[in-house]
Amino acid sequence: MANDSKRIMVVVMKNRRETAVTVQHVFTDFGCFIKTRIGLHDEVMERCSNSGLIILDLVGEKAEHQKLSGQLDAIPGVRTQLVEVAF
Repeated sequence: MANDSKRIMVVVMKNRRETAVTVQHVFTDFGCFIKTRIGLHDEVMERCSNSGLIILDLVGEKAEHQKLSGQLDAIPGVRTQLVEVAF
C-alpha cells in the first residue's frame, strides 16, 4: 500500500450473538493486518443489540485484506466492505 493511501474495512454483523466467536477466530488469523479495531453495537446494558458494526484499520497487502473480507463474508449474517482512500 502506498504511503498516501489508507484502507479500512467495515464489517456488519446481523446475528452478533451467533457469529461473534467465528468472526473473532477470523480476526485472530489475520491479526497481523489489523492495526486498529473499533466495535459498535446499537444498545448496551439492559437491552444488548444482536447487530453490530466493526471498523478495522488495516495494514499490509491488499490481497490479504481481500482474503480477510472473503472469509468474513462466508459467515452467514456477516458482510464486509473494503474502503480505500488515496491522495
